[in-house]
Amino acid sequence: MSAQLVWESRVLPLTRSKLITANDKMHWAARARLTKQLRQWGYLLGREGEGVARLGLTHARVEVEFAYPDRRRRDRSNLAPTVKALMDGLIDAGLLPDDADRFLDGPHTVIADHLAGKHLNIPMYEVHVRVYADTEKKESK
Repeated sequence: MSAQLVWESRVLPLTRSKLITANDKMHWAARARLTKQLRQWGYLLGREGEGVARLGLTHARVEVEFAYPDRRRRDRSNLAPTVKALMDGLIDAGLLPDDADRFLDGPHTVIADHLAGKHLNIPMYEVHVRVYADTEKKESK
């Protein structure tokens, strides 16, 4: 299966306080506010430029790349709540009809080789989304 890059987002810089991890112990209302904000950012990323809806995809592989501010050991699966909220926003923007497995391969969390920079001396995480379309076959299900 070969895939071709069809869309990539700009880099979204986030502070640690704007990430939701599986290990976070926070009040449900605070978590809901952060989820809503991340979903809106995903939507806005998907609507930038010509937007993702113009792609007319029925199946895609999505990779969400994170660049950490330091080299500490981390577990990429802990970022699943953040990735899910961003992905829901991209679906709202029209990337795919739905985020069911029938339409979406992923989202896959990828860790960048480089470190994220600092903004105003604040450690940042950088998020970059890439969408790949299958070039060998179209929707066969």
